[in-house]
Amino acid sequence: MVTLPNEITILGAGLSGLTAAIGLARAGKRVTVLEKRSLKSDAGLGIQITPNGSAVLRALGIWPGSPATIADAVEMVCYRTGVRQLRLPLDGGAKGRQPHLLFHRNDLIERMQKLAFAAGVKLTFETEVKRIETFNDRVNCIFKNGQVHRTPYLIGADGLHSQTQRMLNNGGAARRGHYVAWRALIDLPEKEANEDNHVCLIHAPGHHVVTYPLRDSEMQNMVAVKKLRRARPVRHLQASHKQELFKEFANLTACHTMFDRCHDITVWVLPDSELSDIWYNGRAVIIGDALHPMLPFLAQGGNMALEDGWCLTQLLLSSDSIASAHQLFRDRREVRIRRVLRAADGQGWLNHLGSWVDIPRSIVLRSLGSVYPPFFTHRLNWLFDHDVTLPP
Repeated sequence: MVTLPNEITILGAGLSGLTAAIGLARAGKRVTVLEKRSLKSDAGLGIQITPNGSAVLRALGIWPGSPATIADAVEMVCYRTGVRQLRLPLDGGAKGRQPHLLFHRNDLIERMQKLAFAAGVKLTFETEVKRIETFNDRVNCIFKNGQVHRTPYLIGADGLHSQTQRMLNNGGAARRGHYVAWRALIDLPEKEANEDNHVCLIHAPGHHVVTYPLRDSEMQNMVAVKKLRRARPVRHLQASHKQELFKEFANLTACHTMFDRCHDITVWVLPDSELSDIWYNGRAVIIGDALHPMLPFLAQGGNMALEDGWCLTQLLLSSDSIASAHQLFRDRREVRIRRVLRAADGQGWLNHLGSWVDIPRSIVLRSLGSVYPPFFTHRLNWLFDHDVTLPP
């Protein structure tokens, strides 16, 4: 029976890796985090933390205390006219529900890194692991320069192109995707006194756009998604430009003024939702995107990463062996993860329906907005009201 050692290595300083690092270090473990990016690298643009993720941030002491915007509502807008079709209030704080938070990803990661440092975590940046080998008594992480980092236990929070996942699953097939996304930031004029903070969702045939404010409405995050006719390989982010947005989203006339103000535009193929077959062995486990890349249409990639990091930490600290902690982790997480993956895929299908649905959708949205606006949010109570920080 292998018990949890005092020395633990985590690959990846993203949401899942830092959540696990903070929890394990606070419990007295000596935690090393290996991150391939630099300390000051751009960790992304905007990220939505829904109530299930906010519960983890609160339990860790990350929020309140981090620069985040609380979203008041979700608004659905006509892609031709820009007219609001439906407003869905987000009842953050009502009936004990955590708030829906909007972060600039750099702000959230920086806050988590500070708490990790304070807990005694050793964060090492610009250390890219090219290969992983497991033995009965250790795991070897081989760096790009040939050096080897040895650890008795490894948590692979190393993202979409995870070397830990490749090791556990004998390489695996290359990631592919059926959607392509453009991401950008938009500088906003001084906020009007009567303006609230809402997430804006714009549907169009084969396309959709999401926007929301960041940093007390100093700027706006924009994601524009197009459905592809056939799958493409998933590669790293690439730079894009306004002209490409105008070309690919020509029919979204309500967005053209916004596109003209975009900067720092990037584009990438979104990986199809997937759950790894093998989650762990006797010395290593994967969490977050390494375990379950998912489409972003319910904004759950980061939130599932937070849930994973919290759950794995608690089970490792409370179980009598690594093997039992790993098995409990899969038992408690698999059904929920599969449900979230299906829900995100289904939302993607709804977001990109053809032009035949324009008029019926407008009628339905306006009718529900008049009769029962919370319909769309209440149908996701199973997702947002789940709190992994509470006893099972």
